[in-house]
Amino acid sequence: MAEIYFSNKEEALSFCDFLFAQKDEMSVQWHYHKKWGHVVLVNENQEKEERVVRGLIHVYVVHRERSWLIDIIRNCYYFSDDDEVAHIYELCCSFRDEPDQWGEDHPSSYRHSQQLERLREVFKEALEKGEGFAFDSIITFRFQRFYDELIEVVGEAIDEYKREQDYQTYIQHLREYLQANPSKVERLSIVQSQPFIFYSHKGRRYTSEEIKKLTKDYPLYLFGLGTDELDLTPIMALAPDRIKIYGNDPSDPKTLTVMNIFQERAEFLPLNKFPFKRLSPF
Repeated sequence: MAEIYFSNKEEALSFCDFLFAQKDEMSVQWHYHKKWGHVVLVNENQEKEERVVRGLIHVYVVHRERSWLIDIIRNCYYFSDDDEVAHIYELCCSFRDEPDQWGEDHPSSYRHSQQLERLREVFKEALEKGEGFAFDSIITFRFQRFYDELIEVVGEAIDEYKREQDYQTYIQHLREYLQANPSKVERLSIVQSQPFIFYSHKGRRYTSEEIKKLTKDYPLYLFGLGTDELDLTPIMALAPDRIKIYGNDPSDPKTLTVMNIFQERAEFLPLNKFPFKRLSPF
């Protein structure tokens, strides 16, 4: 029988809830001890040991890691605005829970998986000794270095947050440019490609010469858009009232940028809905 001591009632509850939520029943007892705090007794065998370990890791992630991250955001990086703190915290969680979004090589995703593996081994070792152990002691004395590693995770999340802020500022400046300049065409159709392929509302494809001329005639270099940029610059120069983008990848970064700038004026449709016949070059 595993005997685990928790100083924090919420952590003890979270551990029990995790075990009760499993399909196979487990014998779990809980009582309060004046010296040891909240004592949870689990009648576990080798088969159920892994479940107990997962429950302990769950407590760490939900309670300790969360409090550490928020403490770091506020007291190491000095963010005090609640909305900013919440957003940076969510980015940290995204590194952990959605590694595919950031790529396998993202340092925070890799670091967190390594942390949990070390945590798994320590909890497993403590259980195999067959003695009671304190959750607090393991976290405090065996994993204080996690806190230092989380400082780096928060730093990476703040870098991402700042990139997001810069991006939103950039998008807002382009929206303001559109508001200050009249539309040159009523509708524009775009086919996803490298670069985009542009069509008039009648289905005529814009030639490369027309595209190059558009990029030269407007001062979009003020927004970092140069004459060699052949995706966003022509769209901003034409400033269409309506845009339809046809393709098979709605998450394409270029497409998302256009959708963010033009908002309700832009619509994404699958490529098989493209209304014109001529997709190939002239």
